[in-house]
Amino acid sequence: MDRHLFATLLAFGIPALCYCAEYPPQDHGGANVFLQDGDVIWGEHTNVGVFSVANGARVIIRPYDGDTPSQPYGQLAVEAHVVIVAGNLDAAGSGYTGAGGGGGGAGSWPGLGGTGGAARYIARFAGSTSLSGYGGADGCPGSLSGCGFSTGGGAGRDGDGPFAGVYEYHFNEDRLEWERASGGYAAKEANGDTSIDDSLLIGSGACSGAGGFGLREDAGPGTAGYGGASGGSGGGKIRLHARDLLEIRDGSVITADGTMGRPRNPAVPATGPGAHGSPGADAWPPDPNVVINMTDWLVTGGAGAGGGILLRCDTPGGLELAPTARISSLGGGASRLTVNGGTVKLFYSGVDPETSGVLIEAGRVYKASSSAAGPMWSLME
Repeated sequence: MDRHLFATLLAFGIPALCYCAEYPPQDHGGANVFLQDGDVIWGEHTNVGVFSVANGARVIIRPYDGDTPSQPYGQLAVEAHVVIVAGNLDAAGSGYTGAGGGGGGAGSWPGLGGTGGAARYIARFAGSTSLSGYGGADGCPGSLSGCGFSTGGGAGRDGDGPFAGVYEYHFNEDRLEWERASGGYAAKEANGDTSIDDSLLIGSGACSGAGGFGLREDAGPGTAGYGGASGGSGGGKIRLHARDLLEIRDGSVITADGTMGRPRNPAVPATGPGAHGSPGADAWPPDPNVVINMTDWLVTGGAGAGGGILLRCDTPGGLELAPTARISSLGGGASRLTVNGGTVKLFYSGVDPETSGVLIEAGRVYKASSSAAGPMWSLME
């Protein structure tokens, strides 16, 4: 039987075993998995007949959760006879989280500085310090000797993950600058991946910005400082392995982009607390209409790194990528950064698939015969 007809019959002629909105990791025992718009999936899915993402559907890879690191959130691995992606398989921002921004300084006395923004989860990677930003300073009375005319904003925090963006600052001509702000993929702030096997990584998160100073009049109400910007979250990882056919159809999207940190909160006139920092969770999902100046971490926070995408088919000629498909693993969301983008790997059998018309964007793209990847039935690291 023609394999395209075979795939069509499987995908549309045989009902799936069940339909549900969330798909945790499982052995499907040969059943089909038909994903629809709004479905959420994560972890390892083995022994699948047909795995498909419906035309026009957006299916989300559940984001990494540092509160329950034993769960395989932020990643998807599929072993199936046939894989058909006609919609959007989305792991953008599903990786390690960016940090929450620092709280703004108070603008009056008495007044309390804002609390630091919370990240997506409370516990940091490996259970160490929190990803929440530091709180801003309280106000003080103008008559108090040495008090000055401003109260400090809270500092930012490092991002999460093994190659997280690091919060550092120093004064240079009265300008607060951030260094090593962005998350990385296999290296700090960059794609340091040199692997040629079937391994993938999750993108690391970025550091956050500090809260702004509260500006206080000598005797009277002032202006509370802004909340610091959150850091961007990294992209997750997606691994699709088909025995017979792996088809990425016209107009479909597979993405593991990192996100850009959210802009800081604007200054808010107040006589009470400074504004809170922007939560790290605000960095996911990214706003596709916002392109941020990624060199000014004082305003934006750092850029999350891209994640990893791997596509493999064991049948000669079975890996098919439509010319209008898009496969993306970049850093920084709408800012589209390649420097800390992730890796896309294509493993084929027999016939080298045509990719000249396919939009593949990543920090690194690696294409090779499937024999170069070695055994791939142990799907998750």
